[in-house]
Amino acid sequence: EAIDRDRARAALQESENRYRRIFDGATEMIFHIDAEGCFVLLNPAFETITGWPRHEWLGRHFTDLVHPDDRGYAIATFKEMLLAARPSARAIRLMGKDREVQVEITSFPQNVDGTFIEVYGFARDVTATRRATEERERVTRSLQLVLESTVEGIYTMDMNGHCTMLNRAAAELLGRPGEALIGASMHELLHTPPPGRADAHSGDCPIPQVLESGAASSVAGDLFWLADGSSMPVAYSAAPIVDDGVQVGVV
Repeated sequence: EAIDRDRARAALQESENRYRRIFDGATEMIFHIDAEGCFVLLNPAFETITGWPRHEWLGRHFTDLVHPDDRGYAIATFKEMLLAARPSARAIRLMGKDREVQVEITSFPQNVDGTFIEVYGFARDVTATRRATEERERVTRSLQLVLESTVEGIYTMDMNGHCTMLNRAAAELLGRPGEALIGASMHELLHTPPPGRADAHSGDCPIPQVLESGAASSVAGDLFWLADGSSMPVAYSAAPIVDDGVQVGVV
C-alpha cells in the first residue's frame, strides 16, 4: 500500500510539473477569473503581451484591463457566458502598459451543480495581424477606387486565360455585365466573330502569347467583338502578373 501511495504521489507530482511547464511556457496568455470577474491566476505570457507585472493584476477586475470602448461589450459577453454556460470566443482590445493590444480570447466557464464558479481562458495577441489586415484592406480599397475611377477598361486573367477581375469601364466598353465576364475565356469571347461575320483580327492574338511567353505586349489596332454582334476597334496592352517571381496571370 505504501508503494502504491508513493507511485500515486509521484504520478500526481509529474502531472502537476507537466501542467506547470505548459502554463509557464505558453506563448498565449492563460487566465483564471472568479465568479466576480477578478483575476485569480495569470501565466508569464500575460506580462509579455500586456507589459504589466502579473502580481499587480491578481485580485483586480478583468474590465480594468479592457479598453474603455470595449468594456460594455466585455461585460455583456461575460454575463452571456454566465447565463448560457458555454465557451465564448471574442476579439477585444486590452490596455497594455505602454500600448493598446488586440487579442482573441477563448473562455470556458466552470459550473458545479449548475452554479457558475469561475472562468478559464486563453488570449492570443493579434495586434500585428490585425494591423496588417487593416493595411491590406486599406490598400485594396484604394486600388478598387483607382480601378473604378479610370476610363480605361482593365481586366485580369488567370493562367488559363479566364477573367478573374475587371473594372466598370471594361464591362461598359465590352457591352457585357461584369458578372457575365468573370470566369469567361477572354480570348475566345473577344476574338470570336458572330456567325456570318469574318474575323477582322489578323495574326496571332497577343493575349495568349503573353500567357505563354510571360513578356508584355502592346497592340495599336485590333478588333474586339461585342455582345450585340458589332465590333469595336481597340488599342491595348497586356502584361504578366508576377507574384514572388512566378507568373500567375495577365492584366
